[in-house]
Parts: sequence; C-alpha cells; structure tokens
Amino acid sequence: MRQRDQIGVIDRSILLDPMPSISLFGISRQRILRWVLMEQARRKVLSNARDRKLLQGLLRAMRMEAGLLQTDVAHKLKQHQSFVSKYESGERRLDILQLRSICDVLGVSLLDFVKRLERTLKRSDCS
Repeated sequence: MRQRDQIGVIDRSILLDPMPSISLFGISRQRILRWVLMEQARRKVLSNARDRKLLQGLLRAMRMEAGLLQTDVAHKLKQHQSFVSKYESGERRLDILQLRSICDVLGVSLLDFVKRLERTLKRSDCS
C-alpha cells in the first residue's frame, strides 16, 4: 500500500493499514492521513458555500441591473415574490430550467449568464 504521487490525492487504503510504520512527532501515519482527508472535505464544503453565495449575488445583481424588482421577476415567472427572495437568499436552489427562465426574464441568455458566473468565480479564486 502506498500513497499516490498526485498532490491532494490519497490512497484511502493507507488508512486501513493496521501497522502504520511512519510517524511524525509521534503522530501515526493513519492519524495524519485522516486529518488530511477531513481538511480536504472541509475546504470543499467551504468552497461550495462560497460559490453558492457568489451565484446568489450574481442573480440579485443582474436583476437589479435589469431594473427589476423581485415582484416584477416573480410576476413574469408566474411565481410568488417569495420564490425570487428564496433563491436570491440561498434558501431555495434552482434547477437548470428554472435558471434558464430567470435568465430570459432578465434579458440574458443562459450561456451569457454562465460565462459571467465563471468570470466571477475565477476572480474570487484569485483573491
């Protein structure tokens, strides 16, 4: 059993090794690898939460750029105002067809929205 050479990729079978042969400052290899896996999972969760916040902010910003209120968007979507409020606040998630309908109401193509989202996410990754 051995660790893979790629950065950030760990062979999980190492964790099952009953006789860890390596220790660092008295900490077993198993314990170190468990910590690394937990840290990777924690970072992924934080990254996903940050990305969702950026998506919500972009939806809100584009609605405001279009000069529309939540009630205007909701009326055009044949939904209640709370529908718009919930997806902008992150209380509700959207499927791709709902996002496409929202883009239509905002006067932007789904492709242009995704391109703008990607630019926003990349800028956030750089900072």
